[in-house]
Amino acid sequence: MQEIIVTIAVALALGLVAHELRIPALVGFLGAGFLLHLLGFSAFDGLEQVSDIGVVLLLFTIGLKFDLRSLLQPEAYGTAALHMLTSVLVGAGTIGCAAVIGVVSLDGGLGTVGLLGFAL
Repeated sequence: MQEIIVTIAVALALGLVAHELRIPALVGFLGAGFLLHLLGFSAFDGLEQVSDIGVVLLLFTIGLKFDLRSLLQPEAYGTAALHMLTSVLVGAGTIGCAAVIGVVSLDGGLGTVGLLGFAL
């Protein structure tokens, strides 16, 4: 029980410090985890379930701020398409260069290089 109280207290304290420094509280929570690990605290039973609930709540709050109309503007989808095209070309180029110098072997040809570039 003491480990649970200490963990929550340290996370709360560093979360508040992060908030006062105008950085996301999540940075403080991560710092609390690193600090507690350095001090030798071990994870208590149920910590994984509590952290899963925290992630779900974080994603839920992000979803509440999501505005579909903002995605339909040319700036949004144009930038996203340009970023995707650039990422695929850089990834495919890197895989292609690695195949040319013999680091990797690609039997599928350009389709495989494109797919791996997209995956990267």
